Amino acid sequence: MPALHALLKLCGEDPSCTLAVHPKAHISAAIAFGYTFPTTSPYEIWVEQKLNEWWRSKLDVKASAPLVAEEVIVDTERSEISVELSIGWDIRHDVQDTITALSLPIGRRIQLHLAPSHKTVTDAEHAKAIAEQVRAAIVAARTRSRRRPIHLFAAVPVGLAVLIGAHLNACGLIQCYEHRKDQGDYVPACLLRG
Repeated sequence: MPALHALLKLCGEDPSCTLAVHPKAHISAAIAFGYTFPTTSPYEIWVEQKLNEWWRSKLDVKASAPLVAEEVIVDTERSEISVELSIGWDIRHDVQDTITALSLPIGRRIQLHLAPSHKTVTDAEHAKAIAEQVRAAIVAARTRSRRRPIHLFAAVPVGLAVLIGAHLNACGLIQCYEHRKDQGDYVPACLLRG
């Protein structure tokens, strides 16, 4: 986060409103990057998802909600909420293992995945709609868990992670987690304080 804040300061010294990103990063780092340059700022992020395929943070298109949300109540005595986004693979079991191993006080789990008609993120419009829907899920969770962090777990394309981060302005405290493939679990990564 300090390096991203330094980058934001550097961009402010020589303003350029369009940032082109060729990401090769962990998902949590990509979310943090997008979060540093939110859609409410003067910056627009262009993320190269594939060769010559660019996804943009400020795309002027309204798409339908492409995600299905399921809420799982684990323990009504626990006040914290997780938002879990499965696009790369089903992360439910890995998240459960992490909740147990870290003794996280998560009482509700909001699980998001693509609607059955989609197998992948199809294009820039689809990616933007997903990012907006993730933000809406976090805002809704925030109404039930005002002072507590929302725990964000994701298995998504890195370009989508950048767009999700760019849409998280004013969503309160969000603890992001990074997946460890070898162990099949998540570890705490960055903490977004907005």
